[in-house]
Amino acid sequence: MGKRQPLVGRLIDMKPPNGFVTLCEAVGVAGRAMLGTSWYHPPCRDDHERITKLIAEGCEARRLAAAYRNHRGGANPLDPAVWQSPSWRNYFDTGTIDLDLPLLDGRGRPNRDGLTARCTREIFVRRES
Repeated sequence: MGKRQPLVGRLIDMKPPNGFVTLCEAVGVAGRAMLGTSWYHPPCRDDHERITKLIAEGCEARRLAAAYRNHRGGANPLDPAVWQSPSWRNYFDTGTIDLDLPLLDGRGRPNRDGLTARCTREIFVRRES
């Protein structure tokens, strides 16, 4: 049997869950919607900052549905409070967030002792939101 691929490698850089786009794609969609064809040229720093701030505020206010990939490949809702972090801009730089998630047993159930692990997950936004 071949060597097992680490879980993190399988959960990042995969196709987004059904109905979702990556955070980077969400910025592009919002930029084109707000600025039209001028967004296709390299966007100026102020425009990019304005778009990312609007997306972060929308996710925090639950107007936009943000999620991360769960261990089965689906999407779990991202707590809106994460957008209040002083480092929220980093989410747009990397497209990921570090979360404390429960350790799972062999059947995919949370550990009985409540143990968690720090996990890096991609951030997705529901396309229709």
